[in-house]
Formats: sequence, structure tokens, C-alpha cells
Amino acid sequence: MSYSRLKEEGQGQAGSGDVLRIASQGALRQNLESYQTHHTASNFAIEMDKNLKRKRRASLQDFADKIKLGHENYSPNVPASVHGAPQNEEDSREILELLNRMSAFEGQDFDKNENDVSRAAQLNRDELDYANEEAWKWILAFLVGAIMGVLMFIVDITLEGINTLKFGTVKRLIASTGGFWAPYAVLLCFNMGFAAITGYIVAFEAPFAAGSGIPELKSYLNGIHLRGFLSLRTFVCKFIGVITCIAAGLVSSKGGPFVHLGSIVGGGLSGMGSSTLSQLFGRPIKAPRRYGGYFRNDADHRDYVSIGAAAGITSSFSAPLGGLLLAVEEHSSFYTTNIFWRGFVSTCTAVTVLHVLAQLRLHPGAIFESKFGIRRDYGLYDDNKALYGKVYFYYLWELPIYAAMGVFGGCMGVLFIKLNIVVSRLRGRFVPVMKRGRRIAEVVTIAWVTSTVFFLACWVGECKPLPSARHLSFYEMDGDEQDIYAGVDSVDPSGLKHFPRLWCAPDHYNENGRLFLNPLVQALRTIYHFGETLPAGLPDSAGLTWDLLALWAMIVFPLSIFSAGMAATTGLFMPWLSVGAAWGRLTGLVITALAKRMGSSLPISLSAYTVIGASAQLSGITRNILAMSVLTMESTGSLQLIVPIMVAVFAAKMTGDALSLGFYEVQIKIRGAPTLLEPNLKAHQAMVSDKLHVHEVMTTQLLALAPVGKVKDLVDVLQRCKHQAFPVTPDVSGAWQSGEAFPLHGMLRRTLLLRLLKHRIGIFAWDGRGPIPLSSAQVVHDQQQRWEVLEKLEQIPLKIRAYVDQEQIIKDLTAEDMEMHIDLRPYMQRVPFLVHANASLSRAYRLFRTMGLHTLYVGQAKPLVMGVITRKDIIEENAELVLGKKAHEGLMLEGALANSPRHAAVPFIPETSGYAEYTSSPLGLDSIAEEAAPIELGASPHDANPQVGLLSAARTVMRTFSGKRATAPTF
Repeated sequence: MSYSRLKEEGQGQAGSGDVLRIASQGALRQNLESYQTHHTASNFAIEMDKNLKRKRRASLQDFADKIKLGHENYSPNVPASVHGAPQNEEDSREILELLNRMSAFEGQDFDKNENDVSRAAQLNRDELDYANEEAWKWILAFLVGAIMGVLMFIVDITLEGINTLKFGTVKRLIASTGGFWAPYAVLLCFNMGFAAITGYIVAFEAPFAAGSGIPELKSYLNGIHLRGFLSLRTFVCKFIGVITCIAAGLVSSKGGPFVHLGSIVGGGLSGMGSSTLSQLFGRPIKAPRRYGGYFRNDADHRDYVSIGAAAGITSSFSAPLGGLLLAVEEHSSFYTTNIFWRGFVSTCTAVTVLHVLAQLRLHPGAIFESKFGIRRDYGLYDDNKALYGKVYFYYLWELPIYAAMGVFGGCMGVLFIKLNIVVSRLRGRFVPVMKRGRRIAEVVTIAWVTSTVFFLACWVGECKPLPSARHLSFYEMDGDEQDIYAGVDSVDPSGLKHFPRLWCAPDHYNENGRLFLNPLVQALRTIYHFGETLPAGLPDSAGLTWDLLALWAMIVFPLSIFSAGMAATTGLFMPWLSVGAAWGRLTGLVITALAKRMGSSLPISLSAYTVIGASAQLSGITRNILAMSVLTMESTGSLQLIVPIMVAVFAAKMTGDALSLGFYEVQIKIRGAPTLLEPNLKAHQAMVSDKLHVHEVMTTQLLALAPVGKVKDLVDVLQRCKHQAFPVTPDVSGAWQSGEAFPLHGMLRRTLLLRLLKHRIGIFAWDGRGPIPLSSAQVVHDQQQRWEVLEKLEQIPLKIRAYVDQEQIIKDLTAEDMEMHIDLRPYMQRVPFLVHANASLSRAYRLFRTMGLHTLYVGQAKPLVMGVITRKDIIEENAELVLGKKAHEGLMLEGALANSPRHAAVPFIPETSGYAEYTSSPLGLDSIAEEAAPIELGASPHDANPQVGLLSAARTVMRTFSGKRATAPTF
């Protein structure tokens, strides 16, 4: 209902609780059903002129006002309390369509399940077990880095061999025949053949092998489940795809795909097992808990996925700090210092392993005499030959120029994003995902266009005389040690690396062939560093010319637009960097010419302009500041330029953010993934959330489960709905009644319920009369047995796919199983997160984003309170004292520790309330009245008198809450 209609009907002031009251079924479902039923979106928008938005977008002055004030788009008669609402039906329809796309995604819950069994297992863990877990944290971080270093080495030597064969054959044909068609045909056979392979892999074998995988990774780390994204099948296809895609001559690189590969390696090692291998061999393939199986939960899995992503990008750029910062800034939704340090170990290990393997390949018998730290993946020459301290410098008057370059880089990034959106829409119309043959044909066609354009650029390239022998001695200073990073042994039949002869006369070289008849990484290295070995005073007689740089930027930029999003394993970091480096060096040439024209003899660092242009271009597209600065600095050795790089990168990000979202954010929006941005990162998100309360968006009709019920009733619930989480309460009918508060005993995920059914855990025989038997929970008192039960309930690494495996699990249940009962109490999440009904939506948003929640329950406006804790109560030192007092009074004073072994621990006191009565419910439970005994989950079988220990521990716990000696419950 619009604000104007509310005023006319006299329903109160805008912003009051009654004005925005939502029906009981929940705001999201009500909105979508209303839109699907009535096919109108006008009732979700403020009534304004439908063309107002378009008119105001066309006004540059209005854009400036919007930047200053933030709410100038709204009519003056609309109060600030509803600013943020859609202005017209067009806006509302866009939002509703986005919400419709979100229905295809499932959320994850990164909150660890604290059930009775897990709490008992944690309470009985000894110090050695915790120390072993801590050690494995670092071991796995090291292994992730080592594996990524090995994988990058394999990719590098494979691409070096393929590219050397391809370009060497083409150059030899040109040298021997001198024609156009024969070498062109050979080049097409190589490139189109590899393009067909990478297209087939994506179209038929692994859809998630397409692209870089970074938008999907950001979605996963934000809490979106993507089935198959981190599977072994995707890993194998992605690994093969990145090799074939680059070998096909497409405008692509290793950086983005290796982020995805690293995340798969990190996630796989954290689970220490594989569901794919388990299905292949017909038995579970996973390591025992003591050998690294500590991290089989979604939270730890997420952390190692993030660490693996950092190692992946690091191995591509050989930049451990930049890769780590990129993973934190771009990918990690939940950053901790622990992740940072383990990630740093992983990134450093990846670079070290890669460089050690590269040196072993060249000098296997002299590894300890080889110099490390002097070669960079994007460095054309060794550091001690290029003398970066002399070639990288800047003047104070150049800082405004660098800022302007940043603005231009931001505009170029926005242009790329806007054009790619247009291409994506056309691709969705003419090359849909289900048309696999068309997808492969598109990849092959783009490979043909790319090969043809690059070859024609060489064909029309100008032939120039070779520089003098003295110049050549400096230009050709790089040796074979750099070939593995160049992706090719680019020695020409003439014997030179950087001066291809091609169709030119002897003692001449083809100008365009230096860039266009080389792998993309070698072209980027050439733009970055060519000529940096020349001593001061020796003119750069064979430097890259302005027309070559302009031609490169004008060709690679549009090709990268079409390459992004096709059915190939494309990474776009390097194409973006090469385009930015080209126009950055071109800017340096212009500044040098202007300085000479003004009579100045100051030397200008073209290398500085090249690096800054590349940084600005990449930041204008990805919108990273700190990571891009450090990544560029490390990969090019431009430590002296950290201030100019920061200036350009910051200007690029600010310009880009003012005009559009970043490239990866746009891709996520197009897919419709319901990702949650960092709180207050966007002013509009903060404005909308601040104006709503939790109760205005909540659902009040909840489908709940009783703590104990028949198996067939549980199965009926699972089959009739698609909910991923269910509250557990004895008042099931009350939970279904709109607006009625009910006691919340816990929460269970669908996957956990399916595991209980699959392994027949918690299922027991009972006639429904009399007390529930104590054996219903199948309580175990042995620590090893507890771990065995928890292992059966783990979702990682052997996942249960809720809607795929559910049918088979239910089918395996016998008729006798269906008539039995299941006790959910020991396995439900005892302490789910709750939020106050009158809390602002911003508060709930922060809880979801910070804790990684899937479900957040809403409590009463006036909840009951039983105590309070402060910062000093939960500090480690106070917790130690409370634990010591609990151990002293619960065990030592009562003599219960006398005959206990080292593994004995304080028994766990379960919650006793809520077990007494279970009323009738939609699950079909009859009214049951009982005096159910609580479950001894933590009692050690070795205690001399476990009941005495329970009583004493109960007294200690109750005194902690009440401040006075309490009467212990009767057991």
C-alpha cells in the first residue's frame, strides 16, 4: 500500500507499527504470492511517475545531488521514514523478479550444532585432543599451500610445452614457406581444438568449471549452498579446463580459476575425505578423526575454503601477501586472525613450493646454490638485472595524473561491466545453458575470432630493423629460467626472444608479433618490463610504440567482454591487467612527449605508468583497494610505487562504485543469489534495514516437530515441505497458529533428520502409553562411541543431498520402521540464535551476516530473563575459575574422582524442562503425559558414583545462576 493511500485512509503516521503490518505467513512469501497471483507490483511502491526514474537518471545535476544527499530521488511529500522503498511499479517488479530467482538457492548454516551428544563429547575431551586439533590446523594449511604450488607447477610446464610446440610450429612454417594460409591453418587447428575440449568439459561434464568461479565462491562463503561447486569432479574438470582454455589462445588467465581450484583443495583437505571417491569405490573414503578429521563442520570447512582461495591466487601471481589480502577483502565473509595467519602460512608455502620445483627442473643438482627471490611470475628479467630501484620512481606533480588515471580506470571498468551485461543477455537468449552444442560452438567461434584477429595483427605488423648489438645484449638478458613463467620458450628461428622475424627481411623484426604471437602472460610481461635492463643514458630504441599499445588495448578489451561468461574456464585478471598496462604505458608516452615539448629534461618512468594503469584497470572492475595495491606491487617488484598505486586504485574504486556495482557483484545479482553484504557497506542497505523491525518481515506460522514422534509422521513432514530447518517444541499446534508464542526446545536441519533416519539413530519401539523409555535416545557413555555417533551425523565429507537422497532414504525404511518412534532430543540444536521481535532489521542482519546463520527465531517482545553475563564473566581467566570450582565440588569433595581414570570429566547436566508433556500435533502424536527422566549424556562409566557427581555438579551450576544454594533435581 502506497504512502499516499495510507494518508487518505487515515491509517496512521508513516513509520508506525500498524502502518507496515505484515500478514502471518511472512513478508517474503506474501509478496511473491501476491505478485504471482495478481501480476502487479504497484502495491509495493510509492506512487510516483513511472518515467521519473528514467528522467532523473538522465539528469547529471540530479546525480550530483544524489551523491551529496542520498535521497533526492524521492518526492518532497514522501517522508524520510519510507525512503528506501521502491518508487514505482518498474522498480518493484525488478525486485520481485530477483526474489523469484533467489528461490533456486539454498542457504547454509555456519553455526555449529550444540546438541546433547556433541556437548557430552566436548566435555570429555582431554588436553591432548585439543593440542592435536590445533596442530592439524597448521598442518592442513601447509598442505593446502604445498598442493597448490605443485598444481601450478604442473599447469606451467604443461602450458610451456603446448605453447612452445604451437608457436614454434607456426614460426617455423612462416620462416620456411613465408605464406599466410599454412601457418594460419596450423594456429587454428591448435586453438579451435583446445577450445572445443574446454567447451565440452563445461557444457557436458561440469558446469561449475566455467569462468573463474569467483562469483560462486563469494556466494558460498556468504552462506549460499551450491551443489557440486566444491566437488572432486569439478576440480578435475576445472584443472583440465584452465590448461585447454589458455592453450586455445583465448583471452584468459590462470588467476581466477586457481582461486576456485584452491577453494576445492582447501575444502577437501578440511574434510579429509571425498564423497566422489566414496561413490567410486563403494565405501567411505575419509581419514580417522585423529588424523585430521576434526574439521567436518560447515564453519571450519568455510575457513579452509577461504585459505585455499588465498593459496590459489598466490600461486598464480607469486604474491603471498597480495593473494592473502585478496582472499580476505574479496572472498571471505567471516574473517578472523586465525584464518589470516593460517592463510599466510599457506600462501608462503605455495610460492616456495612452486619456485623450488621450478629450480629443480632447471638445476636439479644445484638447488642449494640457486638464488631465490630474484624472479617474479610477471617479471621479464631477474630482479638483479632489471634494477627496479632505478626504473620505478615518480614526482610529486604526477600524483594528480595518477588519480586521473584511476578515474579513467574506474570508467573503463564500468564500461566493461555494462557491455558484459548486454552480452550476457544476448547469450542467455541465443546460447542458453541447456543448448550445450551452441555453448561449445560459441567457444570455438570466439577462439576462431581471437586467433584470426591476433594473426592478422601480426600479418599487417610493421617490419623494423633490429636494434644494435649493444642494445640487443640488454634487451635479451632474460634466460631460460623465465620460460616456465612466460608459458612458452619464445626463441625465434632467428635466435632472439623478443624480436620475432616472421615475414620480415633478415635483420628485421615484426613489431606486432612481440605481443600478438605470444601467450597472454608473455605479452603482459613484455608490456610491463621490456627495456628495463637498459642502463641510464642508453635510449630505448626498440621500445613498445604507442600504436602497438593502442592496438593491443582496443583488441583485447572487447574480446575480454565476450570471453567473460562463455562455456570455458576463463580467468580475466591477466586480460584486464594487460589492457590497463597498455593504456597506462601509452599515458606515460604522452606525458613524456608533453614534458619534452615543454622543454623539460626530467626522465619519466614509463614502467611506473604501466603498473599504475594496470592497477587502476583491475580495481575499476573488481573494486578492491588494498589487495590490488599489494598484489601489483609484489608481482612487478614496484615497492617504490605503493603510494601512487594506492592513489590510482582508490580513485578507480570510488569512480566505479559511484556508477555501478563491481563485476563479481553484478554476476551474483544476475544469478539471483541472496548474498548479504557487509553491514553498512552500502548506504541504501543500511537505510532500508534501519526503517524496519524484525516482526515486520518474520513468518509466524511455523511447521514444528515434537521432541518425540512417530517416524511416519516425520517422514510425512519432510515430504510435504521444502523447509531446511524445523523448530522443536512440544506445542506443535501452537507453533502453527499465527502469532502465538511457543516454547522453543531446539532446532533441527533437514540433512540431520535424514541422517538420523538413514542410520536408524534415535528410533525406538514404544506403544505410546506410559513413560518414554530411557533407552529411546540410545544414549552412550563411552567417548569413542560418542564420536562414532557424531561421525554418522557429519555432513562433511560424505554429504546427504536433501532433495536427491531423501527419496532413497525414505524408501529404505520398512513398514515396521515407520510405526516406531524417534527421539530428537539428544540431537537437536539446543541453543539456536534468537532475536527480539521489536529489534531493528539491521540488528538481525548483523546477526545473520556475522554468525553465518540459516535461520533466526524471533522471541517475544517481553522475554523472560534468568540472569546476565558481562565481558568479565566470559573472559578466559574467570571461566578457568568456574571450571575449577565445578571440578572441585562436583568430583573431589564427593570423592567421585578417587577411582576415575584420566579421561573422566564433569558430567553434563541436560535441560530437564520441556520433557514432561507432549500434546497432540499435526504430526499425529496422541496426548502423552509422563514424568520423563532426564538423560545422562555426559556421565563417565568410570565414575565411582556417577549420581553423586551429577548432584554436586547440578548444585554448582544452579548456584552460578541463582547466587544461592539450590535444591538439586531428583534423578
